[in-house]
Amino acid sequence: MMHRHCFEAFDRTLRDIIRSSDRNNAFGGKTIVFGGDFRQILPVIQRGNCSDIMQASLHSSRLWSGCIVLRLMVNMRLQVGCPTNDLDETKAFFEWILKIGEGNIGGPNDGEAEVEFPEDVIICSTSDHIQSIVSTIYPYFQNHLDDQSYFQDKDILVPKNEEVDAINDYMLELMKDEGKTYLSSDSLCETESADCFEESVYSSDVLNAFKASRILNHKLTLKTGSGS
Repeated sequence: MMHRHCFEAFDRTLRDIIRSSDRNNAFGGKTIVFGGDFRQILPVIQRGNCSDIMQASLHSSRLWSGCIVLRLMVNMRLQVGCPTNDLDETKAFFEWILKIGEGNIGGPNDGEAEVEFPEDVIICSTSDHIQSIVSTIYPYFQNHLDDQSYFQDKDILVPKNEEVDAINDYMLELMKDEGKTYLSSDSLCETESADCFEESVYSSDVLNAFKASRILNHKLTLKTGSGS
C-alpha cells in the first residue's frame, strides 16, 4: 500500500485539474476506487515502528472520513480451483486465518500475541526441518523432475532469504544431474575517489559474501530442471 501522502498529492492534483464547483471536494468530486487489505499490505516504513506505519496509512489521512468501505462477503478462492472434496477443510482454514487477521485468536495483545496452530496444519519434524517440509510438500520429488504440473500447485514460503537459499541448496542436492556452477565477478567501481582503504575494506571476498534481495548470490548452481 502506498504512503498516505501519495493519495493526498493525487487528491490535490485532481482538484487543480478540474477547477470546477467540485474543486473543494475530495479528488475534485470524482469517484475513486481503492482496493486492498490493511492486514496484508500496510505501507513499508524503513526502521519505523507500528505507530509510524499506521500514521503513513490511508486510514490516518484526512481523506479517510470521506471513504465508504465495502467488504467482500464471498471468498473467491473457494469458488475457483478448489477441489470439492477439500472445500470444507479449505474453508475452515481460511476462516481460521481470517480470525487471526482480525485479532480474534490469541487473546488481548499490544501488537504481539501467541497463536496455537491446529494439529492438521503442523508438519512434525525431528532433527532435519528442511528435509521434513520438502518431503511433505514435494513427496517423491526426484520422480517428478520432468513434470512441470507437479510444481504448479505447491509452494514453500519462508520469511528470510537465508532459508530460501538453504531449501534451494537442499533440493538441488536431491537432483541427480551434476549441474554447473557460475561465479559472479565482484569489484569496486573504479572512480577517482576510490582509494586503497576502500579496496582493502571491500575486497572481493567481502563483496562475494554480500547477499541482498533481488540480487543473485555470488555462487549460482544450475541443474537440468532447476529452472522449470
